[in-house]
Amino acid sequence: MVFVPVKPDATTPQVIQLFTSKVVILGLLFTATIWCGRLYKAARHQSAINKHWANALRTFQAFTKAASDDTARSAVLMETTKSIFAITPSGYLENESSPDGGLKIVEVVKHATQAVASVK
Repeated sequence: MVFVPVKPDATTPQVIQLFTSKVVILGLLFTATIWCGRLYKAARHQSAINKHWANALRTFQAFTKAASDDTARSAVLMETTKSIFAITPSGYLENESSPDGGLKIVEVVKHATQAVASVK
């Protein structure tokens, strides 16, 4: 045995103790590796979500500054709020589903054009 050196004069209980200790140590190392991997994936997921929120908030601020009237501003507010707080899959977690409703950018543009047309 290369990995577990057993003395030639070892008794059966000694061999069992030797193999059991090696199995326990390998099990602990395997469990620690899995645990660290899951913590890493959770940290990367949080990083991706926080980056998404920061970008969405910057975009929201830019859109609200660019909106000329209250109707367009409220439409932008409604859609960007949905976008910011929607559950977005980061790809790091298992059993992550995609959001039910997508962004309704076409509706925002339609409301904005209607608002601009009603002002004229």
